[in-house]
Amino acid sequence: MMTAVDGDSAIPPYAWIAWQLRDAIRAGSPGLGEPVPSESELAALYGVSRMTAGKVLGQLAAEGLIRRRRGVGSVVSSQITWERIPVEPRTLISVRLPTASERAAVNAPAFVPVISIKQPGSAERLYAADAVIIEVTEPSRAVG
Repeated sequence: MMTAVDGDSAIPPYAWIAWQLRDAIRAGSPGLGEPVPSESELAALYGVSRMTAGKVLGQLAAEGLIRRRRGVGSVVSSQITWERIPVEPRTLISVRLPTASERAAVNAPAFVPVISIKQPGSAERLYAADAVIIEVTEPSRAVG
């Protein structure tokens, strides 16, 4: 999680740091109900201003990933649920930045890509990449 922000990147620092924290939360570190770094700690870890760090925490709070309490600090929300998407072998999966209408349809935060899943015999479905876990299932076998 403690990788320096790339100043030459097209992705704003707050979006990049928020992505790093989302990944850490998804991986369980910090876990549900545990504290996340404060604005000052984030600013020092990533070499950004406290204003940028505040924007990161504000974004994660707006997404429901953390709860902020003035004077106490921010903690990982205990209400996070990841949607598990079972996919069969031969499913086509791609990741891309969404159009404005796709972003709205899947309620994806800014700078969060969408995952496109096209299972055999089904229409393409889109998911916000920060809200799903993809699980490959065994192929179904015909009994005969």
